[in-house]
Amino acid sequence: MGEFSLPKFSVPNYDFMAVHNAELATALNKDMKEVAYDRSAEHICDIIVKRIKDVQSSLDGEHEVALLLASFGKTVLLSIESIEPVEPSCLVFTGYVDDQKSTLIQHVNQLSILISVAKIETERPAHRFGF
Repeated sequence: MGEFSLPKFSVPNYDFMAVHNAELATALNKDMKEVAYDRSAEHICDIIVKRIKDVQSSLDGEHEVALLLASFGKTVLLSIESIEPVEPSCLVFTGYVDDQKSTLIQHVNQLSILISVAKIETERPAHRFGF
């Protein structure tokens, strides 16, 4: 009997594991970015900004959005103008306290605010929140 041999054929050099690993790495990277965003100062800022804009949209010219801050031994009312995230974990609030320009830098873990509406007591126009 003669010797048996398999037919010769050519298969392109294709690294299935490398492709799989690259797809997996892309998916994991996307998931990690979403997790990082969910824990970021930017995400917390986005949530607060949305809530403030919702409240502000219903105000007349005699009222403004204010944040009631209760972590200073007394209650402080900050008429809010802007909020800026400072990564990884701080927010910078700017506005007015008793008609004086003020800035609050707050770590997101210490954040406890009440979004409120304040009637303007002076002749000035209402401060409007915005960027």
